[in-house]
Order: sequence, then C-alpha cells, then structure tokens
Amino acid sequence: GFGFGGLPTTVHVEYGSTRRLGLKTGTKSFSAWMDVDGQGLAQGFDVPANGRLKAGRKYYFRVVAVNKLGRTLSPIRSFTIPTHA
Repeated sequence: GFGFGGLPTTVHVEYGSTRRLGLKTGTKSFSAWMDVDGQGLAQGFDVPANGRLKAGRKYYFRVVAVNKLGRTLSPIRSFTIPTHA
C-alpha cells in the first residue's frame, strides 16, 4: 500500500485499454492518514461517460497521488470487465 505522508492529498486514477493508459478519472481529496493499496483505492472512482468501459475487455490502471511532498504512482494493474451470459 501507500500512505500520504501525513498530508492532505489529491488522487486520481489513470486507465486505458493498454499499459500506456491515456484516460483519467476526476480528482478526489483524501485525509492525511489513509493507507490503502492501489486496487482498493481505485474502486471508489467513477469513469467519465466518454471513457465507458466495455464488457469482455481488459483494462489497465494506476493510482496517482499528489501532495506537497510530490507525486506517487502505484504499479500498473489490470482487470477485465465481465460479460453477462
């Protein structure tokens, strides 16, 4: 996981259909002592309408956290949107 160094921090998720990513969610603010892994944190972000995800496709994402100490990137992870039978 990653913490925020005891400082208020803004966070967004970069995502896309390749490891180059290319799209991003809106930014959220988090309090000073939250400590989570990139996967759990990413679940709380909404995908913009123009970045809609399609069933059966694999996507990549990373969490980007910024505060006065600098910018931190989570590892790039992936997930696949399930298809419904």
